[in-house]
Order: sequence, then C-alpha cells, then structure tokens
Amino acid sequence: MEWKPFRQGSDYKIFEAIRATVKLTRFTPGHAQSSHKYPYQQIAMILSGEVDIHAEGEVHRMVAGGWLFTPPNVEHFPALVGDGEALSLDVFLEDRENLDPYR
Repeated sequence: MEWKPFRQGSDYKIFEAIRATVKLTRFTPGHAQSSHKYPYQQIAMILSGEVDIHAEGEVHRMVAGGWLFTPPNVEHFPALVGDGEALSLDVFLEDRENLDPYR
C-alpha cells in the first residue's frame, strides 16, 4: 500500500471496511495544522514520536503507545512535537448500538 500525500508535511495509508476506517498517518516537521471534525468516533494511537492533540481548548501530549478517544463532531487538530517524525494509527467508527461484534 502506497503512502498518499495529505497536507503539507503529512501523508497516509488508509483501509476502509463497511462501518470503520483505519488510517495510518505520518507527520514530518513542517506539517500543516488544520482544525477539523468528523461525524463519527475517532480512536487514535501514537505508534512513534510525539504529537499534541488540540481539542476543545485542551492540549493532550501523545507519545508512543498513547491512546486518545475523540467523540463525534469535536473540533481538533494534531501538532507534531520536536524535529522527528510521528506515526498515528486512527480508527474511525460509525455510531451503532452494539459495538461488540461477538454479542
């Protein structure tokens, strides 16, 4: 799977399923910060590097292994920390009544 250009200083790989999307994003120094929101839930895990997630007037410092849940329709944006790269794995889920597929 090839990396696709996203905003300045970032690119991504994406996998889409019926009710979920998984996105791997690579941030490099100078990446363009852009506030945005989604109509679905977002679960983010930082795989490497450090990223500040700005959401609802708060800043969440995320390091490798850190997880963050962003509810639907919450304005947020990532900001790379330091001079290295960072990788973020994001899972986007549509709202549904039963989140446990084994029930």
